[in-house]
Amino acid sequence: MSTSTPVLFKEMGTTPHKSGSARLWGSLAGLLSTAASLGVAELMAGLRRGGVSPVVSVGGWVIDHVPPEVKTFAVTTFGTKDKPALILGTLLLLASFVAVLGAWATTRRVVGIVGTSLFGVLGVGAAVTRPGAGWIAALPAVAGTAAGLAALVVLLHVLARHRPVSRSRTTAGEPGGESSFLRASAVDRRAFVTAGTGVLTVAALSAVGGRTLRRRFDVGGARTRLVLPPAASAAAALPAGTDLGIAGLESFVTPNSDFYRIDTALVSPQVDPATWKLDIAGMVDRPFTLTYEELLTGH
Repeated sequence: MSTSTPVLFKEMGTTPHKSGSARLWGSLAGLLSTAASLGVAELMAGLRRGGVSPVVSVGGWVIDHVPPEVKTFAVTTFGTKDKPALILGTLLLLASFVAVLGAWATTRRVVGIVGTSLFGVLGVGAAVTRPGAGWIAALPAVAGTAAGLAALVVLLHVLARHRPVSRSRTTAGEPGGESSFLRASAVDRRAFVTAGTGVLTVAALSAVGGRTLRRRFDVGGARTRLVLPPAASAAAALPAGTDLGIAGLESFVTPNSDFYRIDTALVSPQVDPATWKLDIAGMVDRPFTLTYEELLTGH
């Protein structure tokens, strides 16, 4: 008599050795849905001047609320790469969380839905609390959350549709080794890859579209073409001995090429010189407005 206990799996069930595999597919579903969320948010942010993706909004909130010691450590460690390091770290933490969330959602779908929604609430809160932001600043986070939820539900639905498989088994301990079949189920990888490719395509096209739209507001070309007028009067020469010339001591005059900028803005303001104006108002006798060109030329 055989000492092994045969197990019969129903078509709608999942084999024990497939559960780990299903969680891995769930983690991938979480990552893909988050990519769709960020891509759509980027697209919405590119539709208007000043639009910001949720990653930048959350990053800005973090910068405003972390202790000064943490900022000093980041600047000392990463220098001018401090902001890319913050964004990369945010994305890595987000990827780790959604991977766990997606794996958990394979057995409790509501966990994935609630977790994704909470991320959306965080993005909306960070966006609308930025200085000068209004309700419209929340649109990228709202649209991204909706896209992420839709993608996650679709991918989890595909994972729930197991593909029936048959596996032959030889009955142990019986003469002749009679064969029987176990009915099992497995993740339909082909269907998931098809759905996942669609989600990834939407994410990529949305992200590229958002970046392309954002170029409409880029003032890099105008900044490059800008030429400051010559000074009306030259600065006086430095007194003799100003630069001590001591080895290891920085020069008194720093060349322009050696200047670097470290600030707390993750995205540089895009100010168009053609539309920028300076209003002189308040407690003055004659309020007036200067354009950028008038400020440069003095006319």
